[in-house]
Amino acid sequence: MRCRSRGGREEPFSSAVRRGERLLSFRNGGAVLRDMKSYAHLKPGRKGTLRLVEKYGTSLVCVRYRYDEKRGVKLKTVELVVEERPCRPSSRYRDGDIVAVGVRYTEKALREALRAAGGRWYPEERLWRVAYGAIRSNAALVEMIVRE
Repeated sequence: MRCRSRGGREEPFSSAVRRGERLLSFRNGGAVLRDMKSYAHLKPGRKGTLRLVEKYGTSLVCVRYRYDEKRGVKLKTVELVVEERPCRPSSRYRDGDIVAVGVRYTEKALREALRAAGGRWYPEERLWRVAYGAIRSNAALVEMIVRE
């Protein structure tokens, strides 16, 4: 697929994407860039989206109505879910981040592991504080991180 760049010369679509240009659609061989203003953003089920909900079903995320001032054209665009697959959430902590870990008093082995990792007990909070990098490899301790 080819598109026209800002300079007017024709080039592969992939090079325009690598440069970070937002390509919204192709009309008559030219790409429509940033020239459009969105004047409505509708969620599925609202007035103006009912036929699209019938057509796309649960894959429909939203409908946008846009206006291109240069060409004097109104456009209706849809955002669709194309693929959905399970994923494992990535860790939201860096190695140097101090995390709070809640360990029961009866779990002596875990408390010893925290102490060996450089953790510190805060009795008023009843929590251990330790650097995430020190406990990252211990799945039992990572599960006990208290989200603050």
